[in-house]
Amino acid sequence: MNKAVSLVIGLLLLVVLVLSGCGNATTTPAAITTTVPPTTTTKPPVTTTLAPPTTIVNNTAPPTSTAPATTTSGQKKGGTLVYITSAGPTVIGVPILLGIDANAIGAAVPVIESLVSYDNKGVANPVLAESWKVDTSAKTITFNIRKGVNFSDGTPCDAAAVAWNLDQNIQAKTSAAVSWSSVAVLDQYTVLLKLIEYKATALAAFDGTAGMIISPTAYKLNGQDWAKTHPIGTGPFMLTNFVRDSEVDYVKNPNYWQSGKPYLDGLKIIVISDATTARMTLEAGQADVLTVAAADTTQALSAKGYKIEQRPGTDMVLIPDSKTATSPFAKKGVREAVEYAIDRPSIASTLGYGYYQPLNQAAAPFQGGYNAKLTTDRPYNVATAKQKLIDAGYPAGTGPTISITTSSSFQTDIVTAMMNYLNAAGFKCTINTVTQAVWTTQTNTGWNSLIWVTQGATDVEYVSFLDRYYASYATRYPSLLKPTAITDVISSAIYEPDYAKRLTLSQQAVAMMSDDCTTINIDHQPGLFIEKPYVMNANFGTLTGTGFRWDCVNVWLNK
Repeated sequence: MNKAVSLVIGLLLLVVLVLSGCGNATTTPAAITTTVPPTTTTKPPVTTTLAPPTTIVNNTAPPTSTAPATTTSGQKKGGTLVYITSAGPTVIGVPILLGIDANAIGAAVPVIESLVSYDNKGVANPVLAESWKVDTSAKTITFNIRKGVNFSDGTPCDAAAVAWNLDQNIQAKTSAAVSWSSVAVLDQYTVLLKLIEYKATALAAFDGTAGMIISPTAYKLNGQDWAKTHPIGTGPFMLTNFVRDSEVDYVKNPNYWQSGKPYLDGLKIIVISDATTARMTLEAGQADVLTVAAADTTQALSAKGYKIEQRPGTDMVLIPDSKTATSPFAKKGVREAVEYAIDRPSIASTLGYGYYQPLNQAAAPFQGGYNAKLTTDRPYNVATAKQKLIDAGYPAGTGPTISITTSSSFQTDIVTAMMNYLNAAGFKCTINTVTQAVWTTQTNTGWNSLIWVTQGATDVEYVSFLDRYYASYATRYPSLLKPTAITDVISSAIYEPDYAKRLTLSQQAVAMMSDDCTTINIDHQPGLFIEKPYVMNANFGTLTGTGFRWDCVNVWLNK
């Protein structure tokens, strides 16, 4: 059963629609029920109802947003959408602790909104920030906060609240905030962020967890431990129940700032780790959506009339230890031999059930760095692979002894197929399976021979992808030789303010990597979402800066 890397992707959303402010908050929010799962299979869980947060009531009617409502005729209101995920969150309500955990972010975004949201074209759109100004020379970003928006505890989402959230990132030294210097409140709805250095990708961080805004009042009154499982945000839903590794329940926020939204009355996430059980639950009518589904399950249910949404997922890549002078992969010819030896289209079509895309460069076709004019391609050709080994100093029958290190959480069929292809071309290849923890350590500290990696492909700012993995100063993949010339192009792109020029530079870097055979790119594995036919406008295929988004504001059930 294919499961592999789809856990890395995960799900979900942030909305960018603008609309009218919410009404007065005059009620205490409902208590959230948290459940401690049983330690044995024979005892029921112990349920505790926690007291709601202390609430500050805003008795002044907020101004109404001037943005018009956008609706589509025929939409139906009401109902609860139930979707299945293979793993649940441990933290939901503290953005600085979410990291890149897709399950945690997916559970948070129905409740917690961000300052901006990026679309698939790399354009930032307003959410809690109505507008902004980037001053590259002064190295500042000024945010104008949307007026009339309240948190679900009734307190205002104003400049002071936003500044407190941004400062939490600075104090925690999150990855996004390493280039931030300080944050200041200029007036009730204006925030000034000072940067240590300006990068063209700076704004993209505010689509992600660094830009997610929670109620400072609720956090301060109740503490971080409480906030971990009690998200208080401005989003379309409010969390009502959280049972770790079992389910998360939400109810519609009656005071949501977008007038007439959301359409649903509630959401429910149910956690089912076993793929067969998850499929049976969906087919039995106990859920509406199966997220990050396996490719074989997706193919089978598509044939039964289920709707399928694909979203950018992960690029699967073999990374050589080319920086090690004594490694066979220090020779470009050996790296090229690996590319010629592996039939990537066959792997994608047979093991990916037609959903995977073979890769011939360090970018999938939907990514900004994809170079459609790439002249370097090494298609499957065993004879050429053998000749490359001979030219690299390995006569026929004396190919180098190599290994592929892979995580125990990755699917094994593709790794086995690659090993067989390599051995057929003259390599002496084995598989080295390690735990996920060991694999993670090796990608950050070093490995021997080849390591099989999954790389999130959800950056709308593709240069962020290159900067994170393939610049010489990037800490990831220390055993990989990262040529200085490629790093120079990546550095130029990361500081280039013009988006179109950044794309051109990114494509140039990808072409240089392909020519150097820096990495061996195998396939792209999309996130697959299976939906009942009546699920409308869920938009799980939406790509934004964090990559874990869907449209819980505009989704509706046509039944």
